[in-house]
Amino acid sequence: MVYNYVAYTKHIISALKFLVGLMMVVGIHDLGHLIFAKIFKMKVESYGIGLPPKIFRYKKRETEYYLGAIPLGGSIVIKDNEEENSEKKFRDNLKRLATAFGGVLASLFSAFLIFTSMVIFLDNPSKVSSLSLSRNYSANEKCIGKEKFTCKKITSDEKFFQKNAISEAYRLFLSSIKSNISIIYNIFSGEKKLRKIFVSPIGIVRIFNDTDSIWSFLNIVSHLSIALAITNLIPLPALDGGYALIILLSIFFRRDIFKKNFFMLQKILISLLLLLSLYAVIIDVYNFF
Repeated sequence: MVYNYVAYTKHIISALKFLVGLMMVVGIHDLGHLIFAKIFKMKVESYGIGLPPKIFRYKKRETEYYLGAIPLGGSIVIKDNEEENSEKKFRDNLKRLATAFGGVLASLFSAFLIFTSMVIFLDNPSKVSSLSLSRNYSANEKCIGKEKFTCKKITSDEKFFQKNAISEAYRLFLSSIKSNISIIYNIFSGEKKLRKIFVSPIGIVRIFNDTDSIWSFLNIVSHLSIALAITNLIPLPALDGGYALIILLSIFFRRDIFKKNFFMLQKILISLLLLLSLYAVIIDVYNFF
């Protein structure tokens, strides 16, 4: 009974780590959209971390900032300007295009910042950074949390942005990007079975299971941020890449393309993604028992 209690407690703590990590990843991604929207003076109606009901809200000017009670993602609502003037519409489309990629840039920048910090403050960052968000996570779990990582003592004469630190962080950063691109390629090419590639939230919780330091936790957050960034580059509705493609087509043809049907396509794809996630959850539950 004691073993079961300890095991269940560990799973609950892992689930909480996953939820906190998820909110950090989505919050940073949407923060990128928010920053670009504010730079271009676009009207942002709301920016929230977590889903309603809202447990905290704060409104400044036209934007409402809130914290949702359900820690599963977040949202940002940016209102489009309806301009009839072709020159102004062209400029607005360019602003929307930059804002669409703002989330991707924020996710990638935060991941690179974490990798750089790991290289500077850890003696052996390659141990904690070896992680792949594919279903083959059993071997990688040994590299997360179970190893004890000692921090470097930064002396006063050491520079924060060292050339070697930046290059090593870039190597880790590029390795994670290549890994995520490979996973997406395998999904669309059909070279590997989907059940061996796609990881459900349960699978990600298992990855969080052995994190025993802030560095191993932040490492997973960085990889999830990169995964979110790369996935959002796919030109499909409900993703930043799909929205960017619609804007590019609107710029090229000088009129709104598929605007009426875009939200319908978005809802359809979101439904398909939810079904895919449910499929992965069923596989993880089946493998667990």
